[in-house]
Amino acid sequence: MSLSFLTVSVISILWPCLSLGALLTQWPRTVTAREGETESLNCYQNDTDYNMMLWYLQPHQGGLTLIGYAWASSLNYEAGMEAHYTIIQTGNKESSLKISNMTAAQEGVYYCAAKDGHSVYHWELCSQCCHEVISLILTGCEGLSVSLSVPVSVYLSPSLSLSLTVSQPGDIRQTLLAVYNPAFFGSGSKLAVIGPKDEIQPPKVFLYDASHDELRTENWGTLVCLVSEFYPDTVEIEWKIDGALVKNEDSRPIHTDLKSLKSKSSSTYSVTSRLRLSVNDWADAKLITCRVTHFGEGTTITNHEANVEPTGELCAFITKDDIQERMVTGKLTYLILLCKSILFGVFISFVVWKIKSPSGKRFD
Repeated sequence: MSLSFLTVSVISILWPCLSLGALLTQWPRTVTAREGETESLNCYQNDTDYNMMLWYLQPHQGGLTLIGYAWASSLNYEAGMEAHYTIIQTGNKESSLKISNMTAAQEGVYYCAAKDGHSVYHWELCSQCCHEVISLILTGCEGLSVSLSVPVSVYLSPSLSLSLTVSQPGDIRQTLLAVYNPAFFGSGSKLAVIGPKDEIQPPKVFLYDASHDELRTENWGTLVCLVSEFYPDTVEIEWKIDGALVKNEDSRPIHTDLKSLKSKSSSTYSVTSRLRLSVNDWADAKLITCRVTHFGEGTTITNHEANVEPTGELCAFITKDDIQERMVTGKLTYLILLCKSILFGVFISFVVWKIKSPSGKRFD
């Protein structure tokens, strides 16, 4: 086959990162480790069997950082990552990340991702991985072979398409060689790193009831849960009404601070969460609970909570001004009714007197 020219193009398409708990399970959700210790994070594909599993770190500041990945039987790390991280792959479905010699720089949320390495149509794809580039060798069914180098950042993007354009006189063909599939992410594992002598501080929980003024004027009320003086920054907050877990939805929205606030005078943190309820939901509730889970050293978990008992009575929405206004209105209504009663009594007395009085003199 004589060719006038040959062109290979690489197209990188960034798909939104999917975090579907049904596809991947990560555990533990949160773990606290001391500097110098070793911890392991785990990931499992529930319903898929993708041949590539990747590990990322989301630090407190900055974007996702690729640590490394397992593809088929090979393990690959980004530059400098092997000093602290070890990926352990068990078949295609399960992967673990071992974090050694812990430092504060390794704090953050670790995400596991899985993807089908390549879906190849009509062509075979081989690769040799270096630190900065991937060397791809594309071999066609007619014996045509093309090699090219692709940066690792492009090669590991969530979606990569490779296309080969072959041209000859009177015949222009474009063949899709390989489609690099999107990655599916787990829900993440949060890692907190504390000093060797740091003390765990459990949280203090305070729950403030909805304002009666807000309930009366807006028909909605906001309950505020303040969680303070805890260390490390590893808490989860949930709401319950009469023992039932409240889901974050339009009818009962929950707003929790995205980041905890560190105290200026100590190493402790504080965070708030707010639950909005309609006046009917608030009045019907017998007990509203803010429940806080604190992850201490290792996988130690403690639970803390605060409760409020809404009155559920309409009089709870009446202010002093309302009461005074209604007292004046009540007195006026009472006077009107009293006057009506007196006039009605006079009228009845007159009718009775008229009936009993003689129509004229009687003579024997």
